[in-house]
Amino acid sequence: GDSHARGSSEILQENLTRTFQVTGIVKPGARARDVTNTNVEELTNDDMVVLWAGSNDISKNCGNEAIKNIASFANKYKETNIIAMEAPHRYDLPSWSCVNKEVSNFNRKLKKTMKIFSHVTVLAAELEHINHTRHGLHFNYSGKRAICGKISEEVQKKLKKKQQPAIPLQDKKPCTTGEAPTDDTLNTWSRETRNSCFN
Repeated sequence: GDSHARGSSEILQENLTRTFQVTGIVKPGARARDVTNTNVEELTNDDMVVLWAGSNDISKNCGNEAIKNIASFANKYKETNIIAMEAPHRYDLPSWSCVNKEVSNFNRKLKKTMKIFSHVTVLAAELEHINHTRHGLHFNYSGKRAICGKISEEVQKKLKKKQQPAIPLQDKKPCTTGEAPTDDTLNTWSRETRNSCFN
């Protein structure tokens, strides 16, 4: 991510169990294209990427370009779970400022664009002014912990879905010699039962 991601990997590692290995790559001041072009190891569906980019594009009136870069990243890593972070509200500027209006537009377009990707979750990065530094642009420590708490919950929720055990089917009726089972019966039999009947 850009500078908003600074210090997040350490907090995430604390929040998640030791079975997780958390790595952080932070590029302060980077545009979305720079963040999404980062060389990463080969990723699988056991990996999760938290992608936090777009704030620096928004301030340069290039929010649409950032969304294209994020969508391109999502398309490239279809086998990987991705959490795309929304751009946070800027408390260093008035709420009515054109930049904060663009933040809202960016977040709305990001959610809409990511709907086509089943492996991507968009996570809100909206916190109160009290969770930001005195300057108002970045999160303070309490804000970082709150955001990382949301990310940790999402990571664990996604993994729980993936690790749901299959429900075994009971064999309704053993195979007997000379009896031709129906298609419905075959569908309820385990592989071992089917093999014993037809071997």
